[in-house]
This record gives sequence, structure tokens and C-alpha cells, in this order.
Amino acid sequence: MSFHVPAVAYVTALRPHAEDDFLGNERACITLIEKLPEDAFHGLEEFSQVEILLLVHIVEDTKIVT
Repeated sequence: MSFHVPAVAYVTALRPHAEDDFLGNERACITLIEKLPEDAFHGLEEFSQVEILLLVHIVEDTKIVT
């Protein structure tokens, strides 16, 4: 089974190399794509949290820690 989830943002981090895990102390910046409509996040401020799906696409499958 496969899924296609269009990106609405990109995450930029200052890690020196790609790793699969240990993201707890990392700092990153989430940048929204420009083609989102202005009202895409209307009402978001009323929520206490959001869920972010992070796809780590740089790490090879053989190096993923499960």
C-alpha cells in the first residue's frame, strides 16, 4: 500500500548528518509552502497542539532504527 501526501511545509534543521532517530533535543524550522491559500490555517490558534507528519527522506532504509 502506498500513500501520496502533498507537502504543505518543509522542515529545515541544522544537523551535520542524516540520522534516523534521536530528534528529542533538535531544533528545526517549519516553513510553509507559498501556494497555500490564506485561510488554510484559519482557526488554528484555537487548538492547543498540532500533529506534524515528518518524512525523513534522506536516511537509507538499511540505516533505519526500529
